[in-house]
Amino acid sequence: MKLNRIIKPSKFDHFTIVPNAIFRHEGISQQATGLYCYLFSHKSDQDITINFITNHFKNGRDAVRSAIAELEQLGYLKREQLRQNGKIVAYNYILKDAPLTEKPSTEKPSTEKPIQSNTITNISIDNTNNNNKYICTKSENVEKAYQHFVQLFPKRYRPKTPATIEKWKVCLDRIERIDGYDLRKVYEVCKQLRQDQFWSENFLSVLKLRNNDKNGIRYVDRFMERNALRTRPTALNKLKGVKELVPYLEDGVKMVKANTNNGVIQDFNLKMNLTPAEYKQILEYAHSKY
Repeated sequence: MKLNRIIKPSKFDHFTIVPNAIFRHEGISQQATGLYCYLFSHKSDQDITINFITNHFKNGRDAVRSAIAELEQLGYLKREQLRQNGKIVAYNYILKDAPLTEKPSTEKPSTEKPIQSNTITNISIDNTNNNNKYICTKSENVEKAYQHFVQLFPKRYRPKTPATIEKWKVCLDRIERIDGYDLRKVYEVCKQLRQDQFWSENFLSVLKLRNNDKNGIRYVDRFMERNALRTRPTALNKLKGVKELVPYLEDGVKMVKANTNNGVIQDFNLKMNLTPAEYKQILEYAHSKY
C-alpha cells in the first residue's frame, strides 16, 4: 500500500503544468493557490506530509493546514485516509484538475485534522439548483450539543431560521467530526468564555469557533489550547503509571514521550493510542511546562 503519496492526473506527471482553473477561481486565497501549484510540481511517487510541506515554506503548520482545507473544500484536493488496525496512519493527496464548483464558498476554511468521533455523522452535498449546501444528518451528539450551546447566548443572537440553525449544527458537527474535539469539553470552555467580560461581547455565535483570528488560528483551537494549558489533560488518565511527560523537538517539530513505571511510551505510540484531540492536549501541556 502506498502511503503519503501525491496522486494527480498522469498527463501532468512529468511537467510542472498547472490547470488554469486554479488561477481563474474567483475568491480563492493566494496561499491555497500557491500550495496547489507546489503539490503539482512533484511526481506521484513523492512522499508528502504536513512536515514535508512546512519544511519548505516559511508558513506555519496552521497556515498549511488552512490552505489544504480550502483546497479540499473547493474540490481541488482530496485527502485519502489510510488506516491500519482501525488507526489513521497516513494520507494520500489526490489532486484534481477541476473544482467541484466555480462558485467559491463563503465559509472560511478550517485547519483539517484526522476524523475522530465516537458517533459517526455524515455530511452530504445538496446539489439542488447547484447550491452545493452542506447538510448535516444530525448525529445524536450534535443534536444534544446544539440544545446546550444555544442557551449560552442571549436570545437576540440565537439562530432563528432553519438555515441558520442548520449552520450552527454543521459547525458543531465539524468541530467534533473533523477537528476531533469533545463537544462537552468545548461547551465547558465556551461557557467560561461567555462569562468573561471581553468575550461576552465578542463571542456571540457558535460559528465564530471555526473562523480564524488575525493570526490565522481558528478560535476553537485558540480557546481549547488556552484551556488545556491551565488544566492537567484528562487523557493522562488513559496512560497507566505515567511519572512524567518529556517534551522535545525533532527537526523543529514539537513531540512528547511519557516515562512510566513500565518504561517509555514514545511519541508515535502516544499518537496511535490517543485521539488527535487527546494527543494535542498532552503535547501542549508538556511543552507549556518546558
